[in-house]
Amino acid sequence: MSIPSVTELTLLKCLWKQQPLSAREIHQQVEAELQWSYSSTRKTLDRMLEKQMVVQQVAHGINVYAAALDKVETLAAFARDFGSRVMEMD
Repeated sequence: MSIPSVTELTLLKCLWKQQPLSAREIHQQVEAELQWSYSSTRKTLDRMLEKQMVVQQVAHGINVYAAALDKVETLAAFARDFGSRVMEMD
């Protein structure tokens, strides 16, 4: 499993709370925290699709996204990575 970046994790947390969501809906929920443009949200979602972190479907004529990663497993991997890489813990 690839470890999500902090910004990817922010989008995943949004999707874990409610899914599926459109890119616009995701952006509206994370805009204040990330303070970036809608195009940045779209670009991040595209990268996450390539990494198979999210899945994309069409609903009512628009693309919607859902998390492909399990919340508990992903957060555990993120914590392990942070602990070993940043905190230099085994």
